[in-house]
Amino acid sequence: MVIIATAMDLAAQSQAAFSINYTQTGDSGSFPSSGVTATGTINVDGSGNAINGTLDVSGAVPSGLSGSYTLVAGNGVNSSSQFSYDSLVNTASPGGQFLTSSGGLLFVDAAGDQMNLWYNTAAVNYSFATPPNVIQPAGSYSLWGWQTGAGQNNDYTQTFGIATLSSAAVPEPGTYGALAGAGLFLVSLRNKFGRKQA
Repeated sequence: MVIIATAMDLAAQSQAAFSINYTQTGDSGSFPSSGVTATGTINVDGSGNAINGTLDVSGAVPSGLSGSYTLVAGNGVNSSSQFSYDSLVNTASPGGQFLTSSGGLLFVDAAGDQMNLWYNTAAVNYSFATPPNVIQPAGSYSLWGWQTGAGQNNDYTQTFGIATLSSAAVPEPGTYGALAGAGLFLVSLRNKFGRKQA
């Protein structure tokens, strides 16, 4: 039983689940959207890398961009060359900057549509923003979307707003279950060898 508990403790230390909530406060003006919200859950390893997760996007976004997305782990530039991502999450600052300004998180849906969420360290002035001439404040987050085969204005969304990170209430049962099973196996081996020595 001690081995099982230790295995579960290691699971808690090696990865943890976090909830993400995003609410739009404005957009770039080039690709208008309104009332965009996004909620999801990501699992972050002990090195601060998001390793899997989901994001549900809703609101007045172009047709096809609302719905469920799956995290693309790792880092690089997406297939459309529209977004860069690094999957780095600062879990020690859930109420502040928990994503980088140079990458952030990339999500993709079943059709290949993509969403990129990142942090804005410096203010950005969008001359055609909604409301007009708004300055995207430092400390805001951007959620931009790109639709597969995009070539028209309504194939994109470029919003900015407020995002928060919080600990998810329930850890992934699959991970704990697998480790608990491994713990039982170790207990079995220990008993087996113990009987041999006796």
